[in-house]
Amino acid sequence: MAEISMPWNEAIIGDCGPYSDDQWTDMQRKIFQNDRSKDGVILAYLNSLLVTNPVGNTVRVASGGAMVDGKFYESDGNVDFAAVLNIGDYYRIVLRKSFAVQEVRLAILGPDPISTPALTQVDGVTWEIPLATILIIGGPAISITDEREYISMTSIVGFRQGGSATNFATVGTTNYPPALIRQQHGAVVVTFPGAPALISDEITITFPKAFSNIPVMFGSCYKKAAGELCFVCFTAITSTTFKIKCWCPTATAQSCSVYWKALGPF
Repeated sequence: MAEISMPWNEAIIGDCGPYSDDQWTDMQRKIFQNDRSKDGVILAYLNSLLVTNPVGNTVRVASGGAMVDGKFYESDGNVDFAAVLNIGDYYRIVLRKSFAVQEVRLAILGPDPISTPALTQVDGVTWEIPLATILIIGGPAISITDEREYISMTSIVGFRQGGSATNFATVGTTNYPPALIRQQHGAVVVTFPGAPALISDEITITFPKAFSNIPVMFGSCYKKAAGELCFVCFTAITSTTFKIKCWCPTATAQSCSVYWKALGPF
């Protein structure tokens, strides 16, 4: 088993340098990136590389910073791209790490008439992470889907007690060490199958981002018409979806607002 520590000063002892580019890059990637294929944007730094459509066919990437496969990137101003206005075409805004020219730069992929252009991720050649998908939907209209994922250092780290190291919904009294925890929230309206009715229809929710295992759920619901609290039940919880059903003490309303939170393994 090999062991190493870094960095150290110029004294020629122990684990001192010089250190290679790969050593520095790998160190930073291991510290900051949980998934090198997707995450990298630095949360709340400048304008977080937000992609917008300010006017016409212009796609704009705001200022921000990122870690792209272990390489730090920063842009202190807007970067604009002009998309080709072919209805139905897909584009993708990416950060591209180019090994040959030793740069990380913004780039636009496409057009692709079928689907979102694929990322290139070849170690030692080109490594791209996504920022947004662009779809031309008619005339100058542009639909933007945000694909940014933040570096792991901006995720929640916490202690936990339960009965499984991976399944957060398993009951128990074992204390687990700090680990990355994904937190997700949502608000949705559930309806009742006609009046009077005490139990709502059941709806299925897909998490914005999948957990690696089953999370634990919290929630409350509010009956719009009567202004009273109801009871919410979460069922069929998986790493990607769950179901919601509500019960209210009276049958005077046709809907409830449900507010949910999920905590689970990253």
